Amino acid sequence: MKMAEAPTYADECRSKAVLDVDQSFLRVSEDAVARQVAQDEMLATQMVIQDQQQTNAAYDTGNMRGILEVLIDRCELVKNYGISRMDPYCRLKVGSRVMETITCYNGSTKPIWGRRMRVPIALDVASFSIEVMDENQFQDDSKIARVTVMLSEDLLQVGKTSALTLPLSGQQGIDKEGTIYLQLTILPIPTPITSPPLVASTPTMDMEGGQSTSSTTESNSIDSPETNQHTTSESQSQTNESSQSPPSLSDQELLQLQEMFPNIEIDAIKSVYEATNGNKNDTITSLLALSMENS
Repeated sequence: MKMAEAPTYADECRSKAVLDVDQSFLRVSEDAVARQVAQDEMLATQMVIQDQQQTNAAYDTGNMRGILEVLIDRCELVKNYGISRMDPYCRLKVGSRVMETITCYNGSTKPIWGRRMRVPIALDVASFSIEVMDENQFQDDSKIARVTVMLSEDLLQVGKTSALTLPLSGQQGIDKEGTIYLQLTILPIPTPITSPPLVASTPTMDMEGGQSTSSTTESNSIDSPETNQHTTSESQSQTNESSQSPPSLSDQELLQLQEMFPNIEIDAIKSVYEATNGNKNDTITSLLALSMENS
């Protein structure tokens, strides 16, 4: 009778190395992608505001063309340059702005991203570029392919969506590295939020009587001291009320902020607006930071 062979050390290691992996392992959930798209939209709006602040100008969008929305869907490459399956991602360059998609792990020659990105573009921007990169663990990421997209007048029509299928260039030669599939849309610049400034009467000093009176009631102070004192106290109380009352948002302003920050409650938006004393740029900056923390 033949004796059964005892399991070797290699057999024991092999049985322990094989693990059951959940189907969601290393997969990005749809909620995470939706949150990232919302953050990109808010970031694009914030970039427009920062550009205005750096030029010390009011919300003048005369030098801005609009918001460029790029959907990087997928690409098909002709060669796998990795030791094993490549982990491709895309790098979008618009002017001085650089944005990246998520990495398609083990995507090899047919990665799929489905990533939508938004970035403001100026009037002098006539093109943008996309680089297909391979994410490496122990060395710098390597460039696989590239493409430059020229923004023609047809593509720059506000509100129009264009589907593009473009050839990629790389080591194989110009337009011989594969194909990338994009979708472009030019969105209008968000309407600036404006509100009339608070106007309060400026008190003046009566040199003869030594009492503070409003400049609008200066003629009445000559008629009667009682009238002068009554007018003075009334104008001071109105000035105190106007300086102490918190700024309020109009319905249109509140709706615009809700559209920009859908994941923040209305009461929180109002509180941030009051905390910044009605400063629109500071309000958007604070809400953007709050939105990033909540995500």
